Amino acid sequence: MGVRAEAVEANAGGSEDNGHGETKAHHVGISPPEDRGGTAGTVGEVQSSEEESCIELRSREKMISPTYKPKKKFMQLAIAEAKRARDRGDYPIGAVITRVIGKREVVIASAGNRVKTSGSSIKHVELETLKYVSSGYGRYLPDFVLYSTHEPCAMCAGACVWSKIGAVVFGVSQEDITAYGKKHGTEEFKWRACLISCKFVLKKGALRIPVFGKFLRPECRKLFGYRTALRASPPVKPRTRIAGPQTN
Repeated sequence: MGVRAEAVEANAGGSEDNGHGETKAHHVGISPPEDRGGTAGTVGEVQSSEEESCIELRSREKMISPTYKPKKKFMQLAIAEAKRARDRGDYPIGAVITRVIGKREVVIASAGNRVKTSGSSIKHVELETLKYVSSGYGRYLPDFVLYSTHEPCAMCAGACVWSKIGAVVFGVSQEDITAYGKKHGTEEFKWRACLISCKFVLKKGALRIPVFGKFLRPECRKLFGYRTALRASPPVKPRTRIAGPQTN
């Protein structure tokens, strides 16, 4: 699905102690098994109502605090992923999922959009990243935070409801996407949007969590024109060599 599997440095509250006085960031796709909140099960296994109640209780205990403050470095990582996505020919949209562990917050997964390069119009980066993290950490993610350069659409917001994500942070809104698409959209990059707010979907899904919109919005808005501006730059004219007078 394109979720990055390389180390992401997380300084000052974004790393973990390895027991030797050193810190290390979570590796996307190869996170330590002991940190995983989910338990292994067999396909088709049905959980009892008692087990469901225990999961619900644990979820409430690990919920993100209403006083949570988003971190610039995580959105900046999402912006970097968005640029990588555009570099390979996709929409410049990036997402990061972090986990809050006590007073620390570590990166669990980061990725860029692959809607165009995968050939699937529903492979939104927020949805795919949530699926990836849920596969390793369990059905519910109440102590995780989704950062996205663009507001999650109704589909991705619905995935936030079902996964019980702990908080959502995004840069530009669906209205921003629509406005840009109407003015600058092309056949290759239409920038369509679904004008249903993320907050509305979460509210209808009874998921009461912190939602931070317009976070680093100016930086995220610049992604719309990333590489487009580079292509529009006039080519550098080659230097003209002036020959000197010739002598016989």
